[in-house]
Amino acid sequence: MEDHIEPAIYGVTDGIITTFAVVTDVAGAFLSPKIVLILGLANLLVDGSSMAAGDYLSTESRIDYERSE
Repeated sequence: MEDHIEPAIYGVTDGIITTFAVVTDVAGAFLSPKIVLILGLANLLVDGSSMAAGDYLSTESRIDYERSE
């Protein structure tokens, strides 16, 4: 469990900031609330997938490096 706290906090913080940025930018363009919601949800999905893939690859790289020493 302890190994997952740092990536989870980093992921949540990144997700909140980027989603907020997308939603406020789109809302500032005076698009319909439906479009703002769709883009916000799409950003959550894509950003979450990207963060998960990045964390997986960095963890695997760290493990491979530690094994090679």
